[in-house]
Amino acid sequence: MKKWKIVCAMMVVVLVVMTSVILALNVMKETPETKICEKQVFPVTSIVVYQSNANNLVMVVREGIVNRSGVYSVKVSGLAEEDSIKIEMENGSVVQYWLDEQNLSFKVECNKTARIAITYFITSAFWDGRYNLDLDDEMIVLVGKVTNYCSEDFDDVTLILVAGKTHTVPDTVRDNPVLKQTISIVSCNAYNSEAWGTAWYNVTFVRSGCSLKGGSVDIGIYAVYWLSNVTLLRNRETYVQVWSADVNITEYVKIKDDNPKLFLNVKNPSAYSWVSGNVYSYKYGIFVGSDTIDYTPRNSSFEVEIGWAFDIVVDRDEIVENETYPYQNVTVRINITNKDITSFEIRFEEAFTGTLIDPGNLTLENGILKASFTLNSGETKMLEYRVQRSRWIILYDDTV
Repeated sequence: MKKWKIVCAMMVVVLVVMTSVILALNVMKETPETKICEKQVFPVTSIVVYQSNANNLVMVVREGIVNRSGVYSVKVSGLAEEDSIKIEMENGSVVQYWLDEQNLSFKVECNKTARIAITYFITSAFWDGRYNLDLDDEMIVLVGKVTNYCSEDFDDVTLILVAGKTHTVPDTVRDNPVLKQTISIVSCNAYNSEAWGTAWYNVTFVRSGCSLKGGSVDIGIYAVYWLSNVTLLRNRETYVQVWSADVNITEYVKIKDDNPKLFLNVKNPSAYSWVSGNVYSYKYGIFVGSDTIDYTPRNSSFEVEIGWAFDIVVDRDEIVENETYPYQNVTVRINITNKDITSFEIRFEEAFTGTLIDPGNLTLENGILKASFTLNSGETKMLEYRVQRSRWIILYDDTV
């Protein structure tokens, strides 16, 4: 009987211990490590969009603050490449991260408040630039058209536009250093500092004391523009004014092959370079022409063709000497008349035929006869030069 009581007591003790273990396990299951919604903790703070002639990748940056160790999760839809994920943490360490379809989870360890930045690439968005050139105020404006085909909206983010042809490894995204140089950030009502980095996306931008509106930086083969407080809706095109700058504009008429055309010489006196793109010119608020420009460094200029200069009339006359000789001397006379009420700067170019005897009132430069002068309203200017040509060339030209 005593043995039976001892056995019963032991069974009760075992039952109590097992019950305690089960309860402890249930408590552990009910209180897992912290998992917090990404909208509350890791919102998108900035996105990097590249020109459409480069690729359609979008670099997304999410940032947030955590106060304790645990497992956190964020939704990353439309991920372009798993290898592109980069998680950086201050005052702590990222132990591991993993993907479960569109959910990115990561485990961190920290003993105080820590900032976390999550960077990854998605598709698809791109941007194109166009320039609006105001001929009256002599001002040029770069406007960016951002097309967002991504699966999400981006609300109140810092938009970073990269201009240039970016090279990427096919079907993957690498985080290798591409540049190593000192990067000067120009003064653009927002930034005035210098930063150093191994690649442009690793550069730390230092804010100046003035208000943050936007900025620009040239990094070797790229020009980078960033704007704050931008909203991009999915499946929409959004136009943003990137920057504006004063320019020096000179109007002139270029005459080549007897065709007078109106051109603009636009000098870039600004603190940053201009990337290639289309330029749309306006006079008195009216569109007057468009053209395409190439990359334009600081303190250089580009040329924009506006259209035909109808009020500049060109007449040509050729006087042939020694008509029966195998080689004949020809005097070429070009009369240029300005029938407009304003004056024009004329830039004349002529690729002559034959051997030049006398350039007359023109200048020979690299095999081309040139002349530059101002032509007032109602005025006619005669240009004259002499060449020697073969008689057979003249006869052939007459039969054409």
